[in-house]
Amino acid sequence: MRDSFLDRQKHSLSLTIGCCVLLGIAEYCLYHVNFHQFFQGDAIFWMYYRFHTIGEFLRAFVTLDVAHWYRPLSNRTIPSLFYPFFGLHPYGYHLVFFTCFFIVSSFVLLFFRKLTGNLAVAFFGAFYFSIHSIDIYTTYDFAFAPEIFYAFFYIASVWLFLEAELRESSPYRAGSVACCALSLMSKEAAVTLPAMLVVAHMVFVNTGFVRALRAIRIHVVLWIAYLVYVVGYLGVGGGDYMLVVHTNVVQNLVTGIYYAFNLHRDGLMPTRAAPPLVLIFLVSFAALELLLTAWLLFGRERRLVLFGILWFAGALTPMLMLNGLGPYYVFLAMAGCSLIVGVSLNCIHNALLRYSRWGAHLLIGVFLAMFWISCQSVIRRDTAGDIALGYASKWAANSMTDMLVARPRVPHGSRIYIFDDSVPDLWRFHGIGSLFKLVYNDDSITTAFRSLGQNAKVENGELVVMKAEAEHLADVTAEFNENPGKFWGGIGESQIHDVDRPGVVLSAEPSEVIAGKDFFWLGIAGLRTDDVLVQYTIDDGPVAQERFRLNREGKVRFFVSEVTQVGLYRFVRFRTFASTGTEWTKANATLRVLPPIR
Repeated sequence: MRDSFLDRQKHSLSLTIGCCVLLGIAEYCLYHVNFHQFFQGDAIFWMYYRFHTIGEFLRAFVTLDVAHWYRPLSNRTIPSLFYPFFGLHPYGYHLVFFTCFFIVSSFVLLFFRKLTGNLAVAFFGAFYFSIHSIDIYTTYDFAFAPEIFYAFFYIASVWLFLEAELRESSPYRAGSVACCALSLMSKEAAVTLPAMLVVAHMVFVNTGFVRALRAIRIHVVLWIAYLVYVVGYLGVGGGDYMLVVHTNVVQNLVTGIYYAFNLHRDGLMPTRAAPPLVLIFLVSFAALELLLTAWLLFGRERRLVLFGILWFAGALTPMLMLNGLGPYYVFLAMAGCSLIVGVSLNCIHNALLRYSRWGAHLLIGVFLAMFWISCQSVIRRDTAGDIALGYASKWAANSMTDMLVARPRVPHGSRIYIFDDSVPDLWRFHGIGSLFKLVYNDDSITTAFRSLGQNAKVENGELVVMKAEAEHLADVTAEFNENPGKFWGGIGESQIHDVDRPGVVLSAEPSEVIAGKDFFWLGIAGLRTDDVLVQYTIDDGPVAQERFRLNREGKVRFFVSEVTQVGLYRFVRFRTFASTGTEWTKANATLRVLPPIR
């Protein structure tokens, strides 16, 4: 009997390993096309601001990073460890990050199997999770490491917590607390973890709400300490990532549900850059899955379905209060949705088994293949034009090549000035001016962009002037030096009409801030809208333009990072983003950014 038990265990282990291998093959065939892509803007930024010493890494546990986030384990770990080996060659980083993703997807399969006791449910759910179209982000490059790292530790904390309660084990409970801390150190959205532990306890342990609260008391102490120190004292976040409870909560929730079914939202209709048959398949599956979910809530699988729904809603909650919902924000929440899909497909499979064993296997296999093909068809199109993925990488790669061809060497202290009116997001693609510091391995090189209102002045070194057009940079230094006037166009300023609107006033408070230390509030009183366009100048240089989303009080809060240009910001005019007219409201507010305190 013992031999029979061991044989069953070995067989079960072999099947589980086989399922993980199948996941890995499906993922590799889907995502390997991006292994030769260059880095996108955030990856370039964190590569430049990577840890250089153990001391910097340790200090990150008690301070915020240069972008004002508390993510000591995620934003900079991969570039810090591998830059000495890979430098600016992306392939190695892609392999490392893909391996991280594969580990997480396999971990999800094991977690589902633990929850359900059914390998088929676990595989179906993990398959949906691992080849979902949003994963083009979480497999692209290490800029998305926070999503991968915090999801892994989040799931691990819940799993260990359930084991601790079922086994009454202190070591498992300590492991759960440790993973909770590691998740909080990877991304701020992990603050929902204590609530998820209560949900898991009520669904799978079910010894009462009071017992659930007692079981998470150490987690709660850790959670409170995080809120007091990181959120309260350090003041993490700001700007576009402010949490705002407004109409965007409902909009983001609907958008998140669309993303969960591989659809994009355009009004009330699903849209996607996909062939019509693929779109029909995805919409049909979404409708079928919603009906099955409602039906399963009244069956014996309702406990798993309810847990999946609560997981999806709970993990998504912090992102619902952001200005907008990016597809990759749904990554952790997708574990809950994928669990429901796994349960649904297994119910369909079991129903078909009554008629034909091979027919059931074949039909489910065909469905999984169709799902893979559908995701593959939308991923390739989405990636190329996404400003967070392929489009950004292409600009960064081309910029590096163009600069090295035009200027194999750039003198120490030089300033590279780019006229980027045709591509105002170029500064993002270049990692906020970090790209050429890495390319030339020289921290003294600065990069300035016309779209940000920066000037072309250089104190020491040489001025190199480039123009962005047709996804490349052209060296126009000689033409600029000969006739700089022809380059200084405006943002349609000849067609702008400034008007006074009594009671509608733009303000910046305080009026003086220190880079790398302070916050400021940008507010517009008397304007009934969320989204505004604001034009400004820096040290009376060229006019720049930026879009902001205001909270209910008509304000938005910004952290002034060390990479913010020092100088006098003069806000000259603004209008609602939805307005298409040429009339702008005049503004008369200033903000002086002082140098960082060293």
